[in-house]
Amino acid sequence: MTLFFYCSNILSRFYAPLLILAACISFVNAYDADQVAKLADAVKAGPAIYYTPAAAASLAAQGNYSASGPALNKEAAGRALRATIKLGDLPQNQARAAIPALIDIFPKAVHVVEIRQATFSGRGSLDDCISTYVVSAKTQFMLAAPFLDYNSLALCENFIEDPYKTEIISQRKNSSGTVVEAFFNLRITFIFYAGECALARLTGLSLGHDPAAWRQWWQTSAGASSAGASVSDVNNAGGQSVAADFSVGGTYRVVLTTGDSLTGTVTSIGDSSMVLKTTGGKSYDFRYSLLQSYRTLQTAAPAPQAQPSFGLQIISYDDLKLRANASPQIEVKIANGSLFKGKLMEINDDGLKMDIEGSTVPVAKTKIVQIMTAPPEKP
Repeated sequence: MTLFFYCSNILSRFYAPLLILAACISFVNAYDADQVAKLADAVKAGPAIYYTPAAAASLAAQGNYSASGPALNKEAAGRALRATIKLGDLPQNQARAAIPALIDIFPKAVHVVEIRQATFSGRGSLDDCISTYVVSAKTQFMLAAPFLDYNSLALCENFIEDPYKTEIISQRKNSSGTVVEAFFNLRITFIFYAGECALARLTGLSLGHDPAAWRQWWQTSAGASSAGASVSDVNNAGGQSVAADFSVGGTYRVVLTTGDSLTGTVTSIGDSSMVLKTTGGKSYDFRYSLLQSYRTLQTAAPAPQAQPSFGLQIISYDDLKLRANASPQIEVKIANGSLFKGKLMEINDDGLKMDIEGSTVPVAKTKIVQIMTAPPEKP
Protein backbone atom coordinates (compact mmCIF):
# COMPACT_ATOMS: atom_id res chain seq x y z
CA MET A 1 0.00 0.00 0.00
CA THR A 2 2.86 2.35 0.89
CA LEU A 3 4.62 1.51 -2.37
CA PHE A 4 1.40 2.17 -4.33
CA PHE A 5 0.95 5.54 -2.61
CA TYR A 6 4.59 6.44 -3.28
CA CYS A 7 4.36 5.47 -6.95
CA SER A 8 1.07 7.36 -7.30
CA ASN A 9 2.77 10.41 -5.88
CA ILE A 10 5.60 10.07 -8.38
CA LEU A 11 3.14 9.64 -11.27
CA SER A 12 1.05 12.60 -10.18
CA ARG A 13 4.18 14.74 -10.01
CA PHE A 14 5.19 13.53 -13.45
CA TYR A 15 1.84 14.03 -15.15
CA ALA A 16 0.74 17.22 -13.38
CA PRO A 17 3.06 19.48 -15.43
CA LEU A 18 1.91 17.74 -18.61
CA LEU A 19 -1.74 18.29 -17.72
CA ILE A 20 -1.03 21.94 -16.92
CA LEU A 21 0.87 22.31 -20.21
CA ALA A 22 -2.00 20.73 -22.14
CA ALA A 23 -4.46 23.09 -20.49
CA CYS A 24 -2.28 26.07 -21.41
CA ILE A 25 -1.99 24.90 -25.01
CA SER A 26 -5.74 24.48 -25.25
CA PHE A 27 -6.22 27.94 -23.77
CA VAL A 28 -3.83 29.51 -26.26
CA ASN A 29 -5.44 27.74 -29.22
CA ALA A 30 -8.85 28.94 -28.06
CA TYR A 31 -7.94 32.64 -28.18
CA ASP A 32 -10.58 34.56 -30.12
CA ALA A 33 -10.60 38.09 -31.56
CA ASP A 34 -11.84 39.63 -28.30
CA GLN A 35 -9.09 38.02 -26.24
CA VAL A 36 -6.43 39.10 -28.72
CA ALA A 37 -7.87 42.62 -28.61
CA LYS A 38 -7.60 42.62 -24.79
CA LEU A 39 -3.96 41.57 -25.02
CA ALA A 40 -3.33 44.35 -27.55
CA ASP A 41 -5.04 46.84 -25.23
CA ALA A 42 -2.79 45.72 -22.36
CA VAL A 43 0.24 46.35 -24.58
CA LYS A 44 -1.05 49.82 -25.50
CA ALA A 45 -1.75 50.67 -21.85
CA GLY A 46 1.79 49.85 -20.77
CA PRO A 47 4.90 51.99 -21.20
CA ALA A 48 7.05 51.62 -24.29
CA ILE A 49 10.02 51.32 -21.94
CA TYR A 50 9.92 50.30 -18.28
CA TYR A 51 12.74 51.10 -15.84
CA THR A 52 12.98 49.01 -12.70
CA PRO A 53 13.73 50.97 -9.51
CA ALA A 54 17.34 49.82 -9.73
CA ALA A 55 17.61 51.05 -13.32
CA ALA A 56 15.96 54.38 -12.52
CA ALA A 57 18.27 54.93 -9.54
CA SER A 58 21.36 54.07 -11.57
CA LEU A 59 20.40 56.44 -14.39
CA ALA A 60 19.66 59.25 -11.95
CA ALA A 61 22.98 58.71 -10.19
CA GLN A 62 24.79 59.04 -13.50
CA GLY A 63 22.88 62.20 -14.32
CA ASN A 64 21.96 60.83 -17.73
CA TYR A 65 18.22 60.47 -17.40
CA SER A 66 15.48 60.78 -14.82
CA ALA A 67 12.76 58.18 -15.34
CA SER A 68 9.30 59.11 -14.15
CA GLY A 69 5.58 58.52 -14.68
CA PRO A 70 4.58 55.57 -16.91
CA ALA A 71 8.18 54.41 -17.24
CA LEU A 72 8.12 53.48 -13.54
CA ASN A 73 4.64 51.90 -13.44
CA LYS A 74 5.49 48.31 -12.55
CA GLU A 75 1.87 47.03 -12.64
CA ALA A 76 1.09 48.44 -16.09
CA ALA A 77 4.48 47.34 -17.39
CA GLY A 78 4.01 43.82 -16.02
CA ARG A 79 0.60 43.48 -17.68
CA ALA A 80 1.98 44.80 -20.97
CA LEU A 81 5.00 42.50 -20.92
CA ARG A 82 2.92 39.43 -20.07
CA ALA A 83 0.46 40.29 -22.86
CA THR A 84 3.38 40.74 -25.27
CA ILE A 85 4.77 37.30 -24.45
CA LYS A 86 1.31 35.70 -24.84
CA LEU A 87 0.87 37.29 -28.26
CA GLY A 88 4.21 35.83 -29.32
CA ASP A 89 2.89 32.37 -28.42
CA LEU A 90 -0.06 32.62 -30.81
CA PRO A 91 -0.17 31.60 -34.47
CA GLN A 92 0.37 34.64 -36.66
CA ASN A 93 -3.12 34.48 -38.19
CA GLN A 94 -4.69 34.77 -34.70
CA ALA A 95 -2.43 37.58 -33.51
CA ARG A 96 -2.43 39.58 -36.75
CA ALA A 97 -4.70 42.33 -35.38
CA ALA A 98 -2.27 42.95 -32.51
CA ILE A 99 0.86 43.29 -34.65
CA PRO A 100 0.45 47.08 -35.16
CA ALA A 101 0.26 47.55 -31.37
CA LEU A 102 3.43 45.50 -30.88
CA ILE A 103 5.22 47.62 -33.48
CA ASP A 104 3.91 50.99 -32.24
CA ILE A 105 4.61 50.37 -28.55
CA PHE A 106 7.52 47.93 -29.07
CA PRO A 107 7.74 47.19 -25.31
CA LYS A 108 11.08 46.80 -23.61
CA ALA A 109 12.32 46.81 -20.03
CA VAL A 110 15.59 47.92 -18.44
CA HIS A 111 17.16 46.66 -15.23
CA VAL A 112 20.56 47.52 -13.77
CA VAL A 113 22.76 45.43 -11.50
CA GLU A 114 25.70 47.07 -9.76
CA ILE A 115 28.45 44.96 -8.24
CA ARG A 116 30.74 46.81 -5.87
CA GLN A 117 34.27 45.86 -4.83
CA ALA A 118 34.43 42.79 -7.09
CA THR A 119 37.69 40.88 -6.79
CA PHE A 120 40.04 39.38 -9.38
CA SER A 121 42.65 37.17 -7.78
CA GLY A 122 44.76 36.22 -10.79
CA ARG A 123 43.06 33.04 -11.99
CA GLY A 124 42.63 33.30 -15.74
CA SER A 125 42.42 36.81 -17.14
CA LEU A 126 40.67 39.91 -15.87
CA ASP A 127 38.35 39.87 -18.89
CA ASP A 128 37.35 36.26 -18.13
CA CYS A 129 36.68 37.22 -14.52
CA ILE A 130 34.44 40.11 -15.56
CA SER A 131 32.58 37.86 -18.04
CA THR A 132 31.96 35.35 -15.25
CA TYR A 133 30.40 38.08 -13.10
CA VAL A 134 28.18 39.14 -16.04
CA VAL A 135 27.03 35.58 -16.77
CA SER A 136 26.26 34.98 -13.10
CA ALA A 137 24.33 38.25 -12.85
CA LYS A 138 22.30 37.37 -15.96
CA THR A 139 21.42 33.98 -14.47
CA GLN A 140 20.18 35.68 -11.30
CA PHE A 141 18.29 38.23 -13.37
CA MET A 142 16.57 35.46 -15.36
CA LEU A 143 15.60 33.57 -12.22
CA ALA A 144 14.24 36.59 -10.36
CA ALA A 145 13.42 39.28 -12.91
CA PRO A 146 11.60 42.18 -11.21
CA PHE A 147 8.93 42.40 -13.92
CA LEU A 148 8.33 38.92 -15.40
CA ASP A 149 8.41 35.28 -14.35
CA TYR A 150 11.30 33.04 -15.38
CA ASN A 151 9.33 30.80 -17.76
CA SER A 152 8.09 33.79 -19.77
CA LEU A 153 11.45 35.51 -19.79
CA ALA A 154 13.24 32.31 -20.86
CA LEU A 155 11.21 32.28 -24.09
CA CYS A 156 12.97 35.52 -25.04
CA GLU A 157 16.46 34.91 -23.67
CA ASN A 158 18.01 35.71 -27.06
CA PHE A 159 16.40 39.15 -26.93
CA ILE A 160 18.13 40.26 -23.71
CA GLU A 161 21.26 42.37 -24.06
CA ASP A 162 23.67 42.93 -21.20
CA PRO A 163 26.11 45.77 -21.89
CA TYR A 164 28.33 46.54 -18.93
CA LYS A 165 30.80 49.14 -17.71
CA THR A 166 33.81 48.38 -15.53
CA GLU A 167 35.44 50.83 -13.10
CA ILE A 168 38.86 49.67 -11.94
CA ILE A 169 39.47 50.68 -8.31
CA SER A 170 42.97 49.25 -8.00
CA GLN A 171 45.08 46.68 -9.78
CA ARG A 172 48.47 45.00 -9.63
CA LYS A 173 50.44 43.86 -12.66
CA ASN A 174 53.33 41.43 -13.05
CA SER A 175 56.61 42.16 -14.84
CA SER A 176 55.05 41.46 -18.25
CA GLY A 177 52.26 43.96 -17.67
CA THR A 178 49.51 41.40 -17.11
CA VAL A 179 46.96 42.22 -14.42
CA VAL A 180 47.21 39.61 -11.67
CA GLU A 181 45.06 41.25 -9.02
CA ALA A 182 42.30 43.84 -9.17
CA PHE A 183 39.35 45.36 -7.38
CA PHE A 184 36.62 46.85 -9.54
CA ASN A 185 33.02 48.03 -9.69
CA LEU A 186 30.77 46.58 -12.37
CA ARG A 187 27.52 48.03 -13.70
CA ILE A 188 25.47 45.69 -15.92
CA THR A 189 22.45 46.99 -17.83
CA PHE A 190 19.94 44.32 -18.86
CA ILE A 191 17.76 45.43 -21.79
CA PHE A 192 14.82 43.14 -22.54
CA TYR A 193 13.38 43.68 -26.03
CA ALA A 194 9.97 42.13 -25.42
CA GLY A 195 8.27 43.60 -28.50
CA GLU A 196 11.01 42.40 -30.81
CA CYS A 197 10.84 38.94 -29.25
CA ALA A 198 7.07 38.64 -29.80
CA LEU A 199 7.30 39.86 -33.40
CA ALA A 200 10.22 37.55 -34.17
CA ARG A 201 8.36 34.54 -32.74
CA LEU A 202 5.21 35.46 -34.66
CA THR A 203 6.88 36.05 -38.00
CA GLY A 204 10.16 34.15 -37.90
CA LEU A 205 11.93 37.35 -39.00
CA SER A 206 14.98 39.03 -37.47
CA LEU A 207 14.68 42.76 -38.14
CA GLY A 208 16.48 44.06 -35.06
CA HIS A 209 15.82 46.50 -32.23
CA ASP A 210 14.53 49.38 -34.37
CA PRO A 211 10.71 49.37 -34.65
CA ALA A 212 11.04 51.38 -37.90
CA ALA A 213 12.31 48.25 -39.66
CA TRP A 214 9.31 46.25 -38.42
CA ARG A 215 6.95 49.07 -39.41
CA GLN A 216 8.46 49.13 -42.89
CA TRP A 217 7.99 45.35 -43.16
CA TRP A 218 4.36 45.64 -42.06
CA GLN A 219 3.63 48.40 -44.55
CA THR A 220 5.16 46.59 -47.52
CA SER A 221 3.01 44.29 -49.57
CA ALA A 222 5.19 41.36 -48.56
CA GLY A 223 4.66 42.02 -44.86
CA ALA A 224 0.96 42.74 -45.05
CA SER A 225 0.17 39.78 -47.28
CA SER A 226 2.21 37.31 -45.24
CA ALA A 227 0.62 38.51 -41.99
CA GLY A 228 -2.86 38.16 -43.40
CA ALA A 229 -2.30 34.83 -45.09
CA SER A 230 -4.08 31.72 -43.98
CA VAL A 231 -1.74 29.60 -41.88
CA SER A 232 -3.87 26.63 -40.94
CA ASP A 233 -2.29 23.59 -39.30
CA VAL A 234 -1.67 20.43 -41.29
CA ASN A 235 -1.72 17.52 -38.86
CA ASN A 236 -0.05 14.11 -39.24
CA ALA A 237 2.12 15.43 -42.02
CA GLY A 238 4.91 12.85 -41.91
CA GLY A 239 6.41 11.39 -45.07
CA GLN A 240 8.27 12.57 -48.13
CA SER A 241 5.16 14.05 -49.77
CA VAL A 242 5.35 17.14 -47.53
CA ALA A 243 8.68 18.20 -49.05
CA ALA A 244 6.78 20.01 -51.80
CA ASP A 245 5.07 22.20 -49.16
CA PHE A 246 8.38 23.72 -48.07
CA SER A 247 10.78 25.98 -49.93
CA VAL A 248 14.31 27.15 -49.16
CA GLY A 249 14.11 30.66 -47.73
CA GLY A 250 10.54 30.22 -46.48
CA THR A 251 9.66 30.75 -42.82
CA TYR A 252 7.65 28.10 -40.96
CA ARG A 253 6.50 27.05 -37.53
CA VAL A 254 6.75 23.28 -37.10
CA VAL A 255 5.72 20.93 -34.30
CA LEU A 256 7.56 17.62 -34.06
CA THR A 257 6.35 14.32 -32.67
CA THR A 258 8.96 14.81 -29.94
CA GLY A 259 6.89 17.75 -28.68
CA ASP A 260 9.39 20.39 -29.84
CA SER A 261 8.00 23.54 -31.48
CA LEU A 262 10.40 25.38 -33.81
CA THR A 263 10.09 28.60 -35.79
CA GLY A 264 12.62 29.50 -38.43
CA THR A 265 13.76 29.60 -42.04
CA VAL A 266 14.37 26.53 -44.19
CA THR A 267 17.98 26.47 -45.40
CA SER A 268 18.06 23.06 -47.05
CA ILE A 269 15.53 20.51 -48.38
CA GLY A 270 16.28 16.85 -49.12
CA ASP A 271 14.27 13.82 -50.18
CA SER A 272 13.63 12.68 -46.62
CA SER A 273 14.71 15.55 -44.37
CA MET A 274 15.24 19.30 -44.20
CA VAL A 275 17.25 21.85 -42.21
CA LEU A 276 15.50 24.65 -40.31
CA LYS A 277 17.45 27.61 -38.90
CA THR A 278 15.52 29.05 -35.96
CA THR A 279 15.18 32.70 -35.00
CA GLY A 280 17.67 31.96 -32.21
CA GLY A 281 20.34 31.07 -34.78
CA LYS A 282 20.38 27.28 -34.23
CA SER A 283 20.01 24.82 -37.13
CA TYR A 284 17.95 21.62 -36.83
CA ASP A 285 18.13 18.73 -39.31
CA PHE A 286 15.12 16.40 -38.99
CA ARG A 287 13.20 13.88 -41.07
CA TYR A 288 9.75 14.68 -42.45
CA SER A 289 8.42 11.64 -40.59
CA LEU A 290 8.98 13.57 -37.33
CA LEU A 291 6.59 16.33 -38.40
CA GLN A 292 3.35 16.39 -36.47
CA SER A 293 2.07 19.70 -37.84
CA TYR A 294 3.37 22.82 -39.52
CA ARG A 295 2.24 26.18 -40.82
CA THR A 296 3.68 28.63 -43.31
CA LEU A 297 4.51 32.03 -41.83
CA GLN A 298 6.10 33.51 -44.94
CA THR A 299 6.90 32.06 -48.34
CA ALA A 300 10.36 32.30 -49.83
CA ALA A 301 11.25 35.49 -51.62
CA PRO A 302 10.98 35.22 -55.40
CA ALA A 303 14.22 35.11 -57.35
CA PRO A 304 15.47 38.57 -58.35
CA GLN A 305 14.52 39.56 -61.88
CA ALA A 306 17.26 40.18 -64.41
CA GLN A 307 16.29 43.84 -64.89
CA PRO A 308 13.59 45.82 -63.05
CA SER A 309 11.20 48.15 -64.80
CA PHE A 310 10.16 51.72 -63.90
CA GLY A 311 13.54 53.20 -64.81
CA LEU A 312 15.61 51.58 -62.05
CA GLN A 313 18.60 49.36 -62.56
CA ILE A 314 20.12 46.63 -60.42
CA ILE A 315 23.39 47.69 -58.84
CA SER A 316 25.97 45.65 -56.98
CA TYR A 317 26.80 46.31 -53.36
CA ASP A 318 30.36 47.38 -54.23
CA ASP A 319 29.15 49.76 -56.96
CA LEU A 320 26.71 51.30 -54.50
CA LYS A 321 29.62 51.98 -52.15
CA LEU A 322 31.28 54.00 -54.94
CA ARG A 323 28.14 56.14 -55.25
CA ALA A 324 27.58 56.56 -51.52
CA ASN A 325 28.65 60.21 -51.46
CA ALA A 326 25.67 61.11 -53.67
CA SER A 327 23.20 59.59 -51.13
CA PRO A 328 21.08 58.04 -53.92
CA GLN A 329 17.49 56.87 -53.58
CA ILE A 330 17.57 53.07 -53.47
CA GLU A 331 15.28 50.06 -53.17
CA VAL A 332 16.68 47.13 -51.22
CA LYS A 333 15.16 43.66 -51.29
CA ILE A 334 16.13 41.37 -48.40
CA ALA A 335 16.01 37.58 -48.07
CA ASN A 336 12.53 37.41 -46.53
CA GLY A 337 11.02 39.23 -49.55
CA SER A 338 10.58 42.64 -47.92
CA LEU A 339 11.41 45.73 -49.98
CA PHE A 340 12.84 48.86 -48.35
CA LYS A 341 12.67 52.19 -50.21
CA GLY A 342 14.59 55.26 -49.10
CA LYS A 343 17.77 57.32 -49.28
CA LEU A 344 21.19 55.80 -48.65
CA MET A 345 22.72 57.32 -45.52
CA GLU A 346 25.90 55.25 -45.13
CA ILE A 347 27.38 51.95 -46.27
CA ASN A 348 30.31 49.78 -45.17
CA ASP A 349 31.49 46.19 -45.49
CA ASP A 350 28.92 44.98 -42.94
CA GLY A 351 25.77 46.70 -44.13
CA LEU A 352 24.05 49.94 -44.95
CA LYS A 353 21.69 52.45 -43.37
CA MET A 354 18.72 54.02 -45.12
CA ASP A 355 16.60 57.09 -44.39
CA ILE A 356 13.02 55.90 -44.75
CA GLU A 357 10.53 58.69 -44.16
CA GLY A 358 12.78 60.22 -41.50
CA SER A 359 13.60 56.91 -39.74
CA THR A 360 17.03 55.28 -39.85
CA VAL A 361 16.76 51.62 -40.90
CA PRO A 362 19.91 49.43 -40.80
CA VAL A 363 20.16 46.51 -43.25
CA ALA A 364 22.86 43.84 -42.90
CA LYS A 365 24.77 43.03 -46.08
CA THR A 366 24.20 39.30 -45.57
CA LYS A 367 20.41 39.81 -45.77
CA ILE A 368 20.45 41.77 -49.04
CA VAL A 369 19.50 39.90 -52.22
CA GLN A 370 19.05 42.85 -54.58
CA ILE A 371 19.67 46.60 -54.73
CA MET A 372 18.05 48.90 -57.28
CA THR A 373 18.61 52.58 -57.98
CA ALA A 374 18.31 55.10 -60.81
CA PRO A 375 21.20 55.05 -63.27
CA PRO A 376 23.74 57.88 -62.85
CA GLU A 377 23.14 60.98 -64.89
CA LYS A 378 25.35 61.34 -67.96
CA PRO A 379 27.73 64.28 -67.85
